[in-house]
Amino acid sequence: MRYRTFLFASWLVGGCAPDELPGDLGECPEDSDIGWSDVAPIFEAHCTRCHATTLTGSARSGAPEFVDFNTSNAAATNGFLTWSMIWTEQMPKAADPLTEDDARLVWEWLSCEGPS
Repeated sequence: MRYRTFLFASWLVGGCAPDELPGDLGECPEDSDIGWSDVAPIFEAHCTRCHATTLTGSARSGAPEFVDFNTSNAAATNGFLTWSMIWTEQMPKAADPLTEDDARLVWEWLSCEGPS
């Protein structure tokens, strides 16, 4: 309950409206054919300059160790957390937001448990 309250409060402050993007990961659509090749360019463009397995220390610009998006396994590891950071617009940083179409692709890929 506390998490949903946080998400709603984030929406009130300026996050995505709940009807624009889902607030939680969902069921993988039966007709989904999404794969890593569909979302890798999104993660590359918005995330890997800080969140990559090849970066350490200050090169991560404050990104937590082991929260990475440069491989499908690393990107799928914390799907729920990743989506909540996107949905509440905490990530990517405000200067580099995802388009709604890109966010939907990431949502579907994470909802399908990050297929390769």
